[in-house]
Amino acid sequence: NIQEHEPLVINKTYNVYLSNLEVPNIIFAATLDDYVNATLLITQMNKHEQLSKVQANSYKSKLTVGQACAALFNGDWYRARVLETGENRVRVQYIDWGNSGWCDSILEIRPLPNEYYKDPALCVKCILDGIPSNEKLSQEQTNNILGILVLDLKLEMTVVRIENGFPVVRLNLDERNLNNEILSIFSSSTNVIKQNPIVNFDSNKPDINLSEMHHVQLTTVDAQSECFHVLLMRDCLPTIMNILKDWNANKQPLTVQPKADTLICAQYDADNLWYRAWIESVTENGCRVYFVDFGNEEIVSSDRISECPDILKSIPWQSVQIKLANIKLTDDERDTLLRDFESERLEMKIMQKNQDIYLVDLLQNGKSLADHILELRKKEQQQITPKPTEIPKVLVEPIQQTLPKTPVPISKTKTESFPQTANEISRTISHAVQPIVDLLQRPPTLNNNQIFQSGITKTPIITDTAKKPLFSSSNTIPKQVLTSEKDNDTSVNDNLTILITEQRRQNRLLEQVIAAINTTNSLLTQLVQR
Repeated sequence: NIQEHEPLVINKTYNVYLSNLEVPNIIFAATLDDYVNATLLITQMNKHEQLSKVQANSYKSKLTVGQACAALFNGDWYRARVLETGENRVRVQYIDWGNSGWCDSILEIRPLPNEYYKDPALCVKCILDGIPSNEKLSQEQTNNILGILVLDLKLEMTVVRIENGFPVVRLNLDERNLNNEILSIFSSSTNVIKQNPIVNFDSNKPDINLSEMHHVQLTTVDAQSECFHVLLMRDCLPTIMNILKDWNANKQPLTVQPKADTLICAQYDADNLWYRAWIESVTENGCRVYFVDFGNEEIVSSDRISECPDILKSIPWQSVQIKLANIKLTDDERDTLLRDFESERLEMKIMQKNQDIYLVDLLQNGKSLADHILELRKKEQQQITPKPTEIPKVLVEPIQQTLPKTPVPISKTKTESFPQTANEISRTISHAVQPIVDLLQRPPTLNNNQIFQSGITKTPIITDTAKKPLFSSSNTIPKQVLTSEKDNDTSVNDNLTILITEQRRQNRLLEQVIAAINTTNSLLTQLVQR
């Protein structure tokens, strides 16, 4: 086990840095020495052999609450303690900094090396003296408190007393009493949030300036043809996510039976995280809800819904329905865009608005997503159109199959040049009953009694074998003609071998590409699930 921070002394003033906050009255403070040691510890752990390996080094047995471990946060390893366990993830608190979060139990959690157990925790949890803890804050109040309690700024902290094992402290920055500044935020009762639940869905849709460029993220392919839902990347988005990231521990059950047209929080099945949702209808299996910040719908059971925090009820929905202007998309193309750009921060230029649908142009690094689709269409068309170099591959197989089993002797006549004779033979035999063969590409093999003289007439050969035979058994062939035929035969065989070898090489490359694509899709699926 890792020991807790050594107890602080009452009425003693410490120079500290704040490492984490739980608004309004909980802070995690580190002395100057603790802060330096915690920073050095990050560097040491990231270089440790057990933690720097790429492959996962998971526990052989199931993690238990209170167990110390090494946990990943923003790419760095920290000492942590397990607060809660799930099916494939655990919720931990980072011992030396005070913050908490969920981690993948295999990829982001590893056994803590033994040498990191000896040092006690390098921060201490404290309570701000005189600050109420049960007040509901508005967004403005929260922002004002965060503006006072600045992280990584050296402060003076005086321990007033100890309550339930936690130091109750007062913070000062030079002459400023930070406790009094925070308390003054609660002094006006008009600042305390008092809101009624939202009952009108349309009244809380986001107000968008049509002439501005907006930053968005693709979230969902809409059921309506050619449409998407996008998430508006606005300043209020971190507020929503920070409040709901630990909602599983802080959730409040519904005080009344769920009913349609009610804003709630619902736990999404794919990642088990909580999001704002609007009940569209109540079914036997639970509630059909619409996730107002992402645009997708799902049926959730009653044990996966809770009250929505009051502080989130006044924030407009962060999702809008869009359609790309000047291009019509198929369902497959919409899926492709979502797959390729779901994790990207995009720029959205609004062309016009048609009822609740915005006709837009989406850009990534200045390039339109519509142009991306047009390029994909062009590539697909090029793949469908056969290349000229592929024609000989189609002709090779019929040539081999139509060769006659017996040699093809030629009748003797008057002397002429061999190339001219070969063309006439090819033209004449094409009208015969026998299969068509290109004699220039694959000359027939002749027996000793089936040879022809060096001269052949220009007169077309009669194809009627009953009137005039095509073949003669008493002719002789010049030596140079036989040599030319053998050379042609060898050349054709070499060409066939090259074509077959090239085709096999291309097949192997295609198999490698398909395997790489399957591996990439598998990794992307795991990433989306996390």
